[in-house]
Amino acid sequence: MRGRRPLADHHLVVDPHRPEAGPGDEARARAQRPAESGRQRDGRGVPLEVPEPSPDLLGRSGDEHVEPEGGHGTTVGLSVTVPTMERMSTPALGAHVEQTDPIAEAQARKASLVQFFLGDPQGYKGPEVRFEGGAQALRSAAQEAGVDLYVHAPYIINVATLNNRIRIPSRKLLQQHLDAATEIGAKGLIVHGGHVGADDDPEKGFDNWRKAIASLTIGDTPVLIENTAGGDNAMARHLDRIARVWEAISATQDAERVGFCLDTCHAWAGGIELGDVVDQVRAITGRIDLVHANDSRDAAGSGADRHANLGSGQLPADELADVVRAAGAPVVVETPGGAQEHVADLDWLREHL
Repeated sequence: MRGRRPLADHHLVVDPHRPEAGPGDEARARAQRPAESGRQRDGRGVPLEVPEPSPDLLGRSGDEHVEPEGGHGTTVGLSVTVPTMERMSTPALGAHVEQTDPIAEAQARKASLVQFFLGDPQGYKGPEVRFEGGAQALRSAAQEAGVDLYVHAPYIINVATLNNRIRIPSRKLLQQHLDAATEIGAKGLIVHGGHVGADDDPEKGFDNWRKAIASLTIGDTPVLIENTAGGDNAMARHLDRIARVWEAISATQDAERVGFCLDTCHAWAGGIELGDVVDQVRAITGRIDLVHANDSRDAAGSGADRHANLGSGQLPADELADVVRAAGAPVVVETPGGAQEHVADLDWLREHL
């Protein structure tokens, strides 16, 4: 095993093509960090309240959608064959990168896939494809280069909340990003599970997930719900809550177009045992479509979402590698640094798988 690399602060992604580069770069860069999920969580200096959206995003409510037959309470049973943690071939590996030229970013990391935002992860503004030539050019370039694309939806999206002024625009923004991800040929759109308020009934949050999926038009790009690290009221921190979300969305017509993204740092920080997390998740969802392979700067169960480079954090190396191996899904590292650090993280994975 290689020596453990020192912890680094969470990576800051600064767009060098922005003309306004200057003292504000760090603040803008912090908005691009893929590892600090669940922006509405408390306990980490992050306000629970999010900025309210502009009036145009409040114009159409997803609640007006006609629900499919079956309705709330319909449970679709899953017959799942759960694999043991046996050695599998090395999965496709990649990293979260800056969005202007994800193909060049993939090549700099010798990666076969990349994940990126399509716009501001902390704002309600719609998606933007910054690649020269637009969406179709990016789609063609990715196909030619043999690079798979994944899009991470804005952190600000929270379709579970009971707050109409957040939930309704969150649904609209989720659809916009899903459409944009489909246009570029993305393999998945990753979105966090969201949360409800401290005094809210979590059952309503689960049902809001059902309504959200029922209201979406899902094309070739599936929605991948990601587990989160912190928050007692989170929808996707604990396995029992994830099971309730899946029970709810299983009643929708597009349930098969909804997958799961397993984040190792989030599972560790959320208090989930890594030893059988793959088996547990598959028993609930029937699938794992993507793995976010991240080490953690903090102890198990801390609820803190602070990623570390692989082999330099608190996760036992063998457990992290076992999760990736058993999942058998494409892998994205969301770790501090740029191309050089990501190359080292991807090499770490290749050595340990």
